[in-house]
Amino acid sequence: MNVLGINLYDAGLDSAVQGCLDQCATTQPRHSHCISATDAHGLVTAYKKPEFKALLDSFYWVLPDGMPSVWLGRWKGAEQMTRCYGPDFFKLVLSQGANQNVTHFFCGGKEGVADELKAAVSSKFGNDKVVGTYCPPFREMTDTELRELADTINQSGANIVWVGLGSPKQERFAARLAKLVDVNFLVTVGAAFDFHTNRVAQAPRWIQRLSMEWFFRLMMEPRRLASRYLRVVPLFILLNLKEALTPPARRTPNASGRVLSLLCSYLRMTTEEIHTIHEPQTDAPPSVVKRFVVNVASLFSVQLANMLLPLLTVPYVVRIIGPERLGLLNFSLAFIAYFNLVINYGFDMAAVRNIAANRTDKAEVNRVFCEVLAGKVLLWILSTVLFAGIVIAVPEFREQWVLHACTYLTCIGVVLFPLWLYQGMEDLSRVALFNLIVKVLFSLSVFVLIRQPGDYIYQNLSMSVAQVLVSVVALVVAIRRYNLTISWPLWTNLKQRFIDDRTLFFSSLTITLYAGSNVFLLGLLSNAYNVGIFAAGTRLESISRAFAGIALNQAFFPIVANAFGRSREQGLRLVRTTFFPLAAFMGVISLGLWVIAPFFITLFYGDAFRDAITILRIVSLLPLAIGISNLLGLHTMLNLRMDKAFFAITAMGSVIGLTLNMLLIKTSGHIGAAWAWVITEGCITIAMYIYLRSQKIEVVQLSALTEAIAFTKDRLHVLSKRLPGRH
Repeated sequence: MNVLGINLYDAGLDSAVQGCLDQCATTQPRHSHCISATDAHGLVTAYKKPEFKALLDSFYWVLPDGMPSVWLGRWKGAEQMTRCYGPDFFKLVLSQGANQNVTHFFCGGKEGVADELKAAVSSKFGNDKVVGTYCPPFREMTDTELRELADTINQSGANIVWVGLGSPKQERFAARLAKLVDVNFLVTVGAAFDFHTNRVAQAPRWIQRLSMEWFFRLMMEPRRLASRYLRVVPLFILLNLKEALTPPARRTPNASGRVLSLLCSYLRMTTEEIHTIHEPQTDAPPSVVKRFVVNVASLFSVQLANMLLPLLTVPYVVRIIGPERLGLLNFSLAFIAYFNLVINYGFDMAAVRNIAANRTDKAEVNRVFCEVLAGKVLLWILSTVLFAGIVIAVPEFREQWVLHACTYLTCIGVVLFPLWLYQGMEDLSRVALFNLIVKVLFSLSVFVLIRQPGDYIYQNLSMSVAQVLVSVVALVVAIRRYNLTISWPLWTNLKQRFIDDRTLFFSSLTITLYAGSNVFLLGLLSNAYNVGIFAAGTRLESISRAFAGIALNQAFFPIVANAFGRSREQGLRLVRTTFFPLAAFMGVISLGLWVIAPFFITLFYGDAFRDAITILRIVSLLPLAIGISNLLGLHTMLNLRMDKAFFAITAMGSVIGLTLNMLLIKTSGHIGAAWAWVITEGCITIAMYIYLRSQKIEVVQLSALTEAIAFTKDRLHVLSKRLPGRH
């Protein structure tokens, strides 16, 4: 099966092992065939270097060492393709061939490693047929040295020479040696020598089955592997997308291919962007309106992906896993949301405010960047300790610990993703492109990973991996684009950052307690079915609100912050002008959700989720309530430095929300949770309005409505003149 121009072995690991042993057992002439266990790093290297590609093309077998290659192979039709992991291939050949007349020669590793491996093979696999070992020098061997090694191997009578030097060095070494030796196979197996001698810890089987070994190895060897992953992973994704978008003419396009073809223009734009990142020009900044439109369009595309991609994956997934397992997935997301909250602290909103007001001051931007990144790293360490303690100590969480661990990986993305930096700099288009490409790729992976009810865990795992990948890429681009340097801030500055942002943190905490605890409390006080129905009923509302509200808020907040930075009156005028159009827009969304609820739930989730129709109609009121409360609270109160009042109101909301949830969930289950959410948001919105009026701040003014209507009429009049037939 061809992946990135390399023909990978697609008959499975067991077939490869048996084929290798069978050929060694025959009396036919030996051909010194080369076999390579190649991962994404090797495939990308082959794509970039034609001489290495030609080398791999000359090999007898190229085994798919990584799961991404297997996923791509299966997607292209190789149903029998499995991962032929180098250390596993080594282990199976040595153990299954222990009682056969097959001899081995180990070549690789640091001084003494090959000898240790010989002893390990004897004790672990019961194989005493290792007839020689050799540790090559780090430099390239001379022709004389290589001939001397070949003579040693030939005299030993070895059937298989195992080479462990790291790619691509080991493949080049094996190809040179193959011309001089008389053996059946030369097999390159990368880190197998270090794994089987216990010099390097190997990921547990359950991590390998979840396709997360890359993350385990990164944690074990961060210095060596971090730069490699940053170079290889994005390029591997882009190259395979490019290959998928330009299939051979004889291939019949499938649904996934048609979806991927929509990304063609995004792929070209992203590829060009990676090679043309430069420092933004500030001498002639664009107008406020232009910046706002660009940022809204960028975030709009992200939310479009968030809305459309579930239309592809969710109907497929929920019909396989059912309401109960959907409930488990969403309960895990709600549980991990508390750790994401701790890691974010109050940094995101405060940092946007600081950077938006000082975006031309490079030293200040770099200081804020380092302080926020360092603060998030410290809070991630604390969160990880808390997470491990809860999962170990509480039986209900311990029962689903693998699911929670997969979901917890999103916290790494929360640490690394500098969305607050892009927001403050009003430069979100690149984030949108990276986000879109990675989400499409991993959304399509759901079709490969989830085939039966027990595969439900892969839903959260794929989302977590997507979050981590896009976060790494976004961080690297930000560092290069804004010429940032990473350094550990002074402890006094970091301490002050925590003190300054604590009010926003507690405000976020209270918001989460009343807005995000319904799923968590449903899981604790009710059952997985109720959680699944509630999640299904609130899904479209959440997507619609994110689609219309979050994109506007994230793009609008730095604009408002900048206006308030110039003067209080400019900021208030902008908020007042926005109020009525925003309320009307969110009201239309709420009405639309109520109308389409029966059609959407039945079509999207199926008859098993009909109870979710009532939930969707109840929460259809939320876009209007939350849209107005965001304008009053996030955009007005926070920019006027009314942090304490904002916290007091949200704290009141959390008390109301928790109380209502505790009472209504016990009596009405998922319906009670929905009403508790709506009532709480209504109370918050009313309280914010009353407080602002008490401070003599009138956000709602009829004069602003008159201006908005006049402006709309003027725009419609201009537009009507431009329509065909109106000249």
